[in-house]
Amino acid sequence: MIDYKIRFPDGTRHNVRRRGFDSKGEAEKSVPRIEAEFLRSHSLKLANNIFDNLIDEWLEYRKDKIKPTTLYYTTNGVNKHIRPYFSGQDINLVYTYDKLRGIRRHIVDMPLTQARRNVILRWLKEITEYAFNRKLITSDMYLSSKMPFEPLKGHETPKTSNMTWTIDQYNAFISTFSDKDRYKVLFQFMFFSGCRVGEVRALTWADYDQEHARIIISKSASEKTGQGHAIIQTPKTASGRRTIFLSSHMNDILCNLRDHYQERKPDGFIFFNNIRPIGSTPIRMQFEKHIKLAGLPHIRIHDIRHTCNTWLLNTAVGANEQEIIKRRNGHANLSMTTGTYYHPDELKARELAERIKV
Repeated sequence: MIDYKIRFPDGTRHNVRRRGFDSKGEAEKSVPRIEAEFLRSHSLKLANNIFDNLIDEWLEYRKDKIKPTTLYYTTNGVNKHIRPYFSGQDINLVYTYDKLRGIRRHIVDMPLTQARRNVILRWLKEITEYAFNRKLITSDMYLSSKMPFEPLKGHETPKTSNMTWTIDQYNAFISTFSDKDRYKVLFQFMFFSGCRVGEVRALTWADYDQEHARIIISKSASEKTGQGHAIIQTPKTASGRRTIFLSSHMNDILCNLRDHYQERKPDGFIFFNNIRPIGSTPIRMQFEKHIKLAGLPHIRIHDIRHTCNTWLLNTAVGANEQEIIKRRNGHANLSMTTGTYYHPDELKARELAERIKV
């Protein structure tokens, strides 16, 4: 039997009794469902009692507390992974034992990395805390959500992306560009520097120091802000501000590009001397086009960064050079450089195996 006091959002309590359970565990699991049925039967109408409305309110609340890019990322993620699962459902029905366990199983089965699944669980936890703090759900509903929304534990699910190219594959790719194609310089610089595409888009001529053969990375361009156009932002971390030293060959390439523009704008962007940063879509379209022309395995444009890091680490000698590569990438810690961004190939593994003399 259940003899249970339900807490209403206004603080009042109502006693509920139910019989007919085979065990104490079965009775305890039924509490959230019985609570929801009781609330509906007593015509308790919580403010915005449809879960879609709760999501909208929470996103609006977050709007002024996080960066525009983070809001864009969160909104897209919630709309893609959370909203469809709850579409049109009453809040009272969502916070039941069976439903909450079903949500967790649904998230576990998503074809995503475990880190990404935990982000989704964290969003659900924050949405629930928002609802509880505004008395949109009862304290028992809130407590019943704690276990299902706990982070997943264990090893990270292996990623299916993050492929890298060899030097020969890069040469095949870059050979598909004509010497007059300005995108050739853009991709040469991306593979050389390992910069993020937003950082490359934000580079201006003021960031280029020909005399000392270096580029200053201090900002990034992004249109993922809901504003309809690209904005220039500072790096997320202090380590993101960095200097990348250029080889003599890359310095000559950038110098020739600069000289190509006879009416060069002092505050113009390096790619391609405009007053606004080039869009990310044209870059991706050119990247996809020339991958197909070269007949190469597909990689993401962000995998250029992984490729550059792998090339550098394959030739690095000692911890000192690894530290230099870490700073060049703008990473806060070395484990990111030598772990997440390093993808050794079979040839390198065989070279290391030959060094073992037994």
